[in-house]
Amino acid sequence: MKKVIQFIIFMSLVLLIAACGSGIGTSSATRTAFNPSAITTADSQKYNAYIEILNYASGRSFNFWINRYFEIFGEDLEPNADADFSAVLLPEHAPLLYSGIIARTEEPRRLAMRGPDFGRADEKMLLVCDAFENLVRLLFYEAHNYYYNLRYLEDDFALGREIHLRIFAYEEALWQAINEFMEAFSPILIAFQAADLPVFAERGMWIHYHSLSLIVAAVEIERLLDTNTDEVNANLQDFEPLHDKLNGHVEALMELQFDRAQIQLEGRGINDHINMFMIPVQRISAAADEINEAISNNRSFDRPFEHFITELGALVSRYNQMLS
Repeated sequence: MKKVIQFIIFMSLVLLIAACGSGIGTSSATRTAFNPSAITTADSQKYNAYIEILNYASGRSFNFWINRYFEIFGEDLEPNADADFSAVLLPEHAPLLYSGIIARTEEPRRLAMRGPDFGRADEKMLLVCDAFENLVRLLFYEAHNYYYNLRYLEDDFALGREIHLRIFAYEEALWQAINEFMEAFSPILIAFQAADLPVFAERGMWIHYHSLSLIVAAVEIERLLDTNTDEVNANLQDFEPLHDKLNGHVEALMELQFDRAQIQLEGRGINDHINMFMIPVQRISAAADEINEAISNNRSFDRPFEHFITELGALVSRYNQMLS
């Protein structure tokens, strides 16, 4: 389940950018390349459509049913044929859920072929939609019908074994498509993450500013170290400025958390959640220090990096709560 957690980390953050208007062109001949220094309404619409389907694919409501399946049949390649098939694998209205979930890919599919040109990310989004639909169709339609209609009694669980192997394969295909998409999408992701920073600074919303800047710095650290895992240590020269940047925002937030006037200025969400938000702030700072120590001593940073990823997820979750 680690892949799901890691994906939520990246996707939750970008809910900060609100969908605004339309403006997506209908002709591929009029497509213009994405310009990170001049984000348009059409850029935001496509961006949010991509984020919405990715958030759903990694969200609790969808993954609840995948996890439910594996709870019943196990995570080995050979399914547990002695499972309690009377247990509710999917709700009775699973076919309706199937139709609604499949419909979620319509907008990102449409926008992947139109409007602003997000380069390879557009091509990879189509592959994400394909892989997601395959998994949804198998679980919410084919597997549901097989078990709900007791067909496993007719074939001695033969199709059940086939479905089980395909669920493994389709889930793996989905995450491969997601990873390839994220690789192509990363520059656009960073651009949107930072898009609100000048507005926060202009309005004097320094808690918002340093909180988001902290997350952006943490994501930059993740991008650096994710390309230097296994036995190879990242270059300390590359890590140090990002580590310093992250700690600078942590220090600013440590002071701002006690500034009641600033808290009141920035709204009820900040007032209600700032104390809880500071917990993952301090923890991710400690996790970054662990990585720094490992790199400085020429040790593998794999375990500290996993700790860092976990704390980044908690940080983003708390930040979203402050905005809600």
